[in-house]
Amino acid sequence: MIVLPHNRQAARPGFLSVVMPSFSRRGGRGRDPRSPGNRRLFWVIVAVMALTILPGNRGLIRLIGLARDRAAINAELAGMEEKRIVLEKELRQLATDQATIDRLIREELGWVRRNETVYYLPDK
Repeated sequence: MIVLPHNRQAARPGFLSVVMPSFSRRGGRGRDPRSPGNRRLFWVIVAVMALTILPGNRGLIRLIGLARDRAAINAELAGMEEKRIVLEKELRQLATDQATIDRLIREELGWVRRNETVYYLPDK
């Protein structure tokens, strides 16, 4: 049977050692948290956690690699988005602007209009 005090005077410093001997300040049945057995247990738990968290398909190392891949893909996506905007602008110009069409025909196909003379100069 556990008896708890009803006022502050009844609560004395060693009260928990009477009710629960493992809380004794003098050692009692409690174990020292710095004992070699507890240290070994701690390191075993840490090792088991590391071996389950780090490797594998869902491991921490894999997640870090996936985060890097995602950043690289997002950067590539941003570059493609910029290129798409430029190509859409060029497409609109080709659909509406006759001067743009003429310029591209002259530059890429080498065509000339009637009564025009083309001079090719050697590169230095």
